[in-house]
Amino acid sequence: MDLFFLAGILNDVIQNNPLGISSIEYLSICVLTAFVSRRIILQNLIYDWVFFLISILIVGSINYIIIVYIFNIPIVYNSLLLGLLATFIIYPLLAKILSWIDNILLESIYDKKNQ
Repeated sequence: MDLFFLAGILNDVIQNNPLGISSIEYLSICVLTAFVSRRIILQNLIYDWVFFLISILIVGSINYIIIVYIFNIPIVYNSLLLGLLATFIIYPLLAKILSWIDNILLESIYDKKNQ
């Protein structure tokens, strides 16, 4: 969780957002994803992907409301939609790569224990 917070602070500095906005967004997505993944009995990439879309839309909307109505910062809608779309499209690819890496690490740990 600490890495999500630090990544959010770094993102805020790079994109010139008020500090903490991206951190709250990343931590909210992490909490929502953890909550739903514990409730779903059947683990499936499609279910995760659809829920991830719903969660980034909800959290992105809250982020939009905070930035526009509290900080009065204008939003570039094309950039916002492109970022959400890219995140949604890249998710399955990253999920497969991280799952593959996790399987390799688990196999190496299992092999070390059985020697």
